[in-house]
Amino acid sequence: LAGDVLGCFMSIPWIRSGRYQRDGQSFVFKLKKPRPVGSSLSPDELAAIEGDVAVYKWTGANEMCQLVASDKIAVGGGLPSGAGGDGFGFVISNSFSSGSSSPCKTYDNPCLVSDPEGGAFEIANIELWALTPFLFEADAERSERSQHKVARDILQKNDIYGNSPSSQSPWSQFL
Repeated sequence: LAGDVLGCFMSIPWIRSGRYQRDGQSFVFKLKKPRPVGSSLSPDELAAIEGDVAVYKWTGANEMCQLVASDKIAVGGGLPSGAGGDGFGFVISNSFSSGSSSPCKTYDNPCLVSDPEGGAFEIANIELWALTPFLFEADAERSERSQHKVARDILQKNDIYGNSPSSQSPWSQFL
C-alpha cells in the first residue's frame, strides 16, 4: 500500500445501469502527498498533508462521469491521445479490493496514484458520504423513490404527448 488517497464528488445518485451518467458538478481529487502508512503523525501534521488536495473538475469534453456496472464502478472516461492506461479517472473492481487510475478526458486529470505506469492500486479503506437533509435513512429513501416516480411520470407524459414537461405544468399559464 502506497498511502495514496483519491476520490470523487458526484451530485447525482449512483445507479447500476451499465451506462455512463453525466454530472456537470462532479470532480475527482487526490491528496498531493500520500498518507503515511503505519506512522504516528500528530493531528496537525496529518492535517497539513490532508489539506493539500489537487482537484480536477468536469471538463465538458464528454459525459462519462460515473458508471456502475456488474464488474466495476468507474469515474471518468476517455483516454487522452498519447496517454497510457484504460482511460478511467479511476475504476474500482466489483470486489472493492483493487482498482486503477489513468488520465481521462472527463476531468483532464493525471493518474491519481503514485504508480503512473500501471496505475494499479490496492484498496485499504473506502469512505462513502451522502449529503441529505433527512435524519433517518428511511426518510431519505422514501424521498428518493418519490423523485424517481415524478421523473418517470414526466418522461412518460413527454413521450405520449410529445410536449415538453413545462407545457403540461399547471403553472404554465403563469409563465
